[in-house]
Amino acid sequence: MNAQIQNVAYELAGLIYGISLDGHVNKNEFDRLKIWCETHEPLCELEEFKELHQQVQPIIQSGIVTNEEIEDLTDILNDFLKKTGDHDQNKLNLYFLHGLFEGILASGEVNTYEVFKLNQWMQKNEHLADQKPFDELHQMISQVLKNHRISSEDGVKLKFFISDLMKKIKAG
Repeated sequence: MNAQIQNVAYELAGLIYGISLDGHVNKNEFDRLKIWCETHEPLCELEEFKELHQQVQPIIQSGIVTNEEIEDLTDILNDFLKKTGDHDQNKLNLYFLHGLFEGILASGEVNTYEVFKLNQWMQKNEHLADQKPFDELHQMISQVLKNHRISSEDGVKLKFFISDLMKKIKAG
């Protein structure tokens, strides 16, 4: 499978995960999903991607995305990703993380629940803890969660940190 298709699929998986962390899809998060579809539409020239896009786009074009549709998108992606195989899992984790960050930042704020869920994801993927940028993320989340609550100052600090990590991931 084309590596670019696999990368954007993992990015979408992360985006959906990040958007769904707080259990509610707001307009900004919906718009971010729509932008993903529009941005990657040119990849539909590749038959492998066209299949995925044709399943995802109608859900997103409906105007709203419900929790049930988030589950549908997750199932569609899981099925698609099973077919892709694992090429460079570390690189794919970066694309997932980038999408996850996009999803978290799409709402405009970083809340306590999202950070707890992000921390759970990090714990579940602890094998990444000693790799960049996961090590930096783990350190930041640990620092922010010391009080078991995210202050507005911590939220802003985490937003800037995540934005900076996203730039590093995109830069390669």
